[in-house]
Amino acid sequence: MFYHSPGGSHSDSLIDLIVHQEGATASTCEKGTTSLTSLSDMLKVNKCNKSVRSAMLTHKLMNELQADAMKSFVTTMKSQQERRKHLDQQKQEFEARRSNFRQIIIENMNKINKQYEIYKTMRSEYAQYYISKSHDPLRSLMLRYQSLIDARKHLLKEWEEKQTRLEEELLQSTTASRNQKQVVIEKVANVHDVLDEADGLRDRIHHFDKTIDREKTCITLQLNEFNLMSRSIRNITAKCVNMLKDLEYHQPLPAPPEKTCLCNCLQLIEFLYTIVEGIKKELIASESVNKKVRRPKN
Repeated sequence: MFYHSPGGSHSDSLIDLIVHQEGATASTCEKGTTSLTSLSDMLKVNKCNKSVRSAMLTHKLMNELQADAMKSFVTTMKSQQERRKHLDQQKQEFEARRSNFRQIIIENMNKINKQYEIYKTMRSEYAQYYISKSHDPLRSLMLRYQSLIDARKHLLKEWEEKQTRLEEELLQSTTASRNQKQVVIEKVANVHDVLDEADGLRDRIHHFDKTIDREKTCITLQLNEFNLMSRSIRNITAKCVNMLKDLEYHQPLPAPPEKTCLCNCLQLIEFLYTIVEGIKKELIASESVNKKVRRPKN
């Protein structure tokens, strides 16, 4: 087939050869037809025409064969590509299933190995409970009885150990509970002591408040009396000053002994007045301090 040749060089050369032959034959026929004068020349012309038609038919057939071959080649290539894609997809699916099955097999093997290890451990721990078989019925019965006795002894021993452990745990829990109760009782007693002390302090505070109220009332009364006395002294002093002024205005003579005594009395009264004012200020300050220090009643 011609489509297997690289680049179609073979078919192109063959077509060129046929075309060249056709051209040569046509030129020969043209030359011969101009010089035909006999029957032999006519026969030669007919033969040339037949050879040209056969060459054209051959060329047309070759073109059709080449086109069919190319179509079949393209179709085959497309089918091969689709088949390759399908095979690649199937291969990927197979690899995915293969990896999944491999993982499942590995997990199952690990589980089987773990179960086998557990079985060996249990068999080593409880080997004494297995009853051996024997062809002799009496021996088999004796072995079974002995194994049951051993199992009973082992179970009794385990039960005694558990009972001892439970008694120890119960004793420890009882001791801990008793200690906790003692601690709670001590804390409650401490709380009662604190409450009693707080009640005593509250009573003392109440007593102090009452005492402060009484002292405040007494101080207020004394302060009122003192204010009354200071006001009286102030009035007397003012009257004395006015009298001295009148004496100096009416008698502008040298000061007699009576005036000197009166001036001394006036100075003494002014000195007492200053002392009284200082005491009054101190009492007012102490009263304000007592108000700040005094606590509110509960």
